[in-house]
Amino acid sequence: MQDLPQRFRYLGQFDVPLFGAGIPVPLLFVILIAVVMTLFLNRTIWGFRIYAVDGNEVASGLSGISTDRVKIMVYSLAGFLTAIGGTSLVGEEGTILGVLTGVSAYWLQAVQGLVIVVAIMLDQLRKCPR
Repeated sequence: MQDLPQRFRYLGQFDVPLFGAGIPVPLLFVILIAVVMTLFLNRTIWGFRIYAVDGNEVASGLSGISTDRVKIMVYSLAGFLTAIGGTSLVGEEGTILGVLTGVSAYWLQAVQGLVIVVAIMLDQLRKCPR
């Protein structure tokens, strides 16, 4: 870790001061990726194909969607987004949550609770008749 340039270490070890508090840089990356993936799934043809294959793979194939290409793309994207470097899975040198957040367990639980509440709210708004 000592040999890495300061700019590179900034990505995983520092906080960005926002709204009077320090937000871990990895958390900002997670938020950015979540926004980009939401737009990708809801605004692109590939997103619609993913939803179609998930809903009914046979019907999607019959309607002309290359289900194999969609599945390969989804698995490749999932693998890319879940790849985590620098964490030893053997021994106690690091944890996945520690790599992603770098915050105390108290704040981690608070954020998890907030995510659950927001997810429930968005689900209920989606189900409301317009």
